[in-house]
Amino acid sequence: MTQSRLRGRVAEIGVKRAFGCTRSRLLWQLLMENLAVTLLAGGLGLLLSVGVAYACC
Repeated sequence: MTQSRLRGRVAEIGVKRAFGCTRSRLLWQLLMENLAVTLLAGGLGLLLSVGVAYACC
């Protein structure tokens, strides 16, 4: 999933590089974005599973 999202953002990465963004800055941004998405999805999954557990019992 991460690979496909990265492929879709190749143009954006190219523009950032053209305006002087360093590779380390790009890597940091990608890692932080993936961390945020992972935490949000994990939190949502936890809430849904707790909700289903309470609904079933």
